[in-house]
Amino acid sequence: MESESVVLLVCVVWILLGGLPCLGIGYAIGWRKKLHLIAGYDAESVSDPEGLARWVGGGNVVIGVLNCVAPLVLLAAPSRLMVVVLASAGLSVGLSVIMLAGCRRYQR
Repeated sequence: MESESVVLLVCVVWILLGGLPCLGIGYAIGWRKKLHLIAGYDAESVSDPEGLARWVGGGNVVIGVLNCVAPLVLLAAPSRLMVVVLASAGLSVGLSVIMLAGCRRYQR
């Protein structure tokens, strides 16, 4: 019983450690317009920097919020540990792929 609660706590902490930086980076890119935080950003190849900032920043904030809500679900339903962890990872990867694909519309 004690080892199960340790595993639960570790999962909660790791998911939060993934979600909180996404929130911070998303805010910095989307609202503070710090485009240099986008990997591979080249100002000359972007047609709409404001739109790109909103797209990437908003996507990161959504991923961050989902990863900050997942531990709350995990604490409410600890018996669903693997479902919540896999859903959190799957949604993070899936939304990242969608965000990456959507960046193409801002290229020249």
